[in-house]
Amino acid sequence: MAPGLSIEEAPKKESIQENWPQILQVPLAKGLIWFFLIFIEVKIVWWKFIHPQFAQSPNVIMQVFVEGINLLLIFYFLNRFRPFELRKMIHYDVPAKRVFFLWIYVGISLTAYNLPLYWSYGFGSQPPYFVIECLFDLIGLVILTPIREELLFRGLFYGAIRTKYGRIRAYIINVLVFVGVHEQLYSVVTGGYWSIFFHHLVLLTVISCFLTYLYESKRSLLLCMSFHGAANFNVTIAPLLGFLYGGYIVGK
Repeated sequence: MAPGLSIEEAPKKESIQENWPQILQVPLAKGLIWFFLIFIEVKIVWWKFIHPQFAQSPNVIMQVFVEGINLLLIFYFLNRFRPFELRKMIHYDVPAKRVFFLWIYVGISLTAYNLPLYWSYGFGSQPPYFVIECLFDLIGLVILTPIREELLFRGLFYGAIRTKYGRIRAYIINVLVFVGVHEQLYSVVTGGYWSIFFHHLVLLTVISCFLTYLYESKRSLLLCMSFHGAANFNVTIAPLLGFLYGGYIVGK
């Protein structure tokens, strides 16, 4: 009976994995534990060093520096996690350049509505460190944040759920969790900006769907990071463009 049972169980396991590569598989318990530990650590760092209440602080360089150190720590700890092989996961598949450029264009196009929303932030008098702040925000949100979030939400979280429960359930759970943890949704609600809330909600959902689709279909974290960075580009460049158009620096 034992051989018969193993033969019957094999197709069920295969149907769950659906040819999900071994390199991208993450054990459920370890994957979720690492995800939540790193997520909590990131939130602690965010609230202490990078919370919006410090957005006008001249220590914006330190904020991005802390974000970079935080990312290095995540790399270090994930590299210790076996059989989660970080390098092989990131470099598992590298699509052609035209695919990268296509999805970068899609990411920038999806968030183009942010340009008129944040354009005026650069108008009028600005502090001496305004341009530096914009440039470092660009580094943080277009480079560092996409790397960190894709490692966590696609590589670790989706990899664990996908390995255990299969594509459909993992896709839905990943989209819901990714959208739900974004604090800007709650900040616009508390401010009463409901029209902006629905715009952000729809946009985050669409972006999350695309990111999960890209990882599932292309199996490339590098492509996900590129698309994610492109999607964050407009919100960071808009104040700088507004400043170049109608802003000026004032002394302290």
